Amino acid sequence: MDTILELKNVTKRFSGLVAVDNLSICQERGTIHSLVGPNGSGKSTSISMINGMLPLTEGEIFFNGDKISGLPVHEIAQRGVGRTFQNIKVFGTMSVLENVMVGGHALNKKSGGIIKYLVNIGGTNREEKLIREKAMEALEFVGIQDLKDMQVKNLAYGRQKMTELARALVNKPQLLLLDEPAAGLNPSERAELTDMLIKIHESGVSLFLVEHNMDIVMNISDIITVINFGAKIAEGTPDVVKNDNEVIRAYLGSKYKKAE
Repeated sequence: MDTILELKNVTKRFSGLVAVDNLSICQERGTIHSLVGPNGSGKSTSISMINGMLPLTEGEIFFNGDKISGLPVHEIAQRGVGRTFQNIKVFGTMSVLENVMVGGHALNKKSGGIIKYLVNIGGTNREEKLIREKAMEALEFVGIQDLKDMQVKNLAYGRQKMTELARALVNKPQLLLLDEPAAGLNPSERAELTDMLIKIHESGVSLFLVEHNMDIVMNISDIITVINFGAKIAEGTPDVVKNDNEVIRAYLGSKYKKAE
């Protein structure tokens, strides 16, 4: 098995609260792997540990066989891990294009910061041009290039989500972490999102998906991991998970059992 992401016995404690409890996940390259469970079960905490926003209390995380737990967020992004957020994080007064360009910071691993800007204006201009080109490619990929000059705050919520998705794709990640991408979307927007996730996956990006909309999860996932109170209670294909009695009792209910 060609593993792209591995969590080994990962635990996260906040004071006396165990948010994630000895969680182990192994994601094969080229798959859509979903992490589901009730509210407060530790899903978003898990994603935040993977991309470096939260430190682990115990355990290790590996990406492409290399340990990434303990690395800063920007270095994990540079290695090929992108992320979107449950509550979208966009800059409302900036244009769509500018928002996506913000995600281009990891294109050049040796950007040099303000010192480079002061002493190498030509190099900085070339870097900005490259980031702009990559940002336009990302906007075209998600189909909102015509909105590039609009302020994000003036967009419908679904288009704001697409802007954030384009920003996550600008660095051409190998693995994309998606935290509740369908939250707040209407049915037509959810259908559009599902098609877009499939398109991203078919372009060669592995997806690690946290999502409450089980229709999306069941329709596009290769493997589903189910957690409750931070601990894994089941893992397998959609057919296996939807017929697991513990999963039905803890999360799904009877809707997904046996032949739907």
